[in-house]
Amino acid sequence: MSLVHRVREPEGDPAGALVLSHGRGTDENDLFGLFDELDPERRLLGIAPGGPLTDVPPGGRHWYLVPRVGYPDPETFQASYELLTEFLDATLADRGIPWDQTVLGGFSMGTVMSYAVGLGDGRPPGFSP
Repeated sequence: MSLVHRVREPEGDPAGALVLSHGRGTDENDLFGLFDELDPERRLLGIAPGGPLTDVPPGGRHWYLVPRVGYPDPETFQASYELLTEFLDATLADRGIPWDQTVLGGFSMGTVMSYAVGLGDGRPPGFSP
């Protein structure tokens, strides 16, 4: 399954990728404008994925449920983690961009997802070519 997402294409062959994941209640458009600020030469493929959960108050997209601050719901967190890693693995592979040339960032829930993905098996810093 693919995630809703936006892509900012590089000027030429990508030197890597920059992935920015949004926070609670926003969507894939929220951080999209930062690609040109962070990579004005357009050397990187910009990927802005959207969280899969949409029927969560106060609206917008979410990566996981939060029944209590600081305690992500394990089921929805794991499901989103799997969707995001599968999506990024496939997208990066299709573009020929290795994980060690990929920068992950985000805001709020997107930061949590970025840390989880970046520290996941087979990705830097545990990446082994």
